[in-house]
Amino acid sequence: MNRREASKNETRQLILRAARRLFGQKGMEESTVRDIAREAGVSAASVVVHFKSKTALLEEALNRDIEAALSELV
Repeated sequence: MNRREASKNETRQLILRAARRLFGQKGMEESTVRDIAREAGVSAASVVVHFKSKTALLEEALNRDIEAALSELV
């Protein structure tokens, strides 16, 4: 993985962690893309580039939770 890919991955992880925190605190409906961007320390455009919508962001977070739960069971 080159530096650019690593940076993109790091930004994606920051956004995902910020969204999970806000979704947990405020719920998805009350959390805006701007809130998520502010929490992650990135621009709102970066959120949309990495996750096309809040729904896509929520789906990614849920998929990771499911994968983690399944790996614990195995």
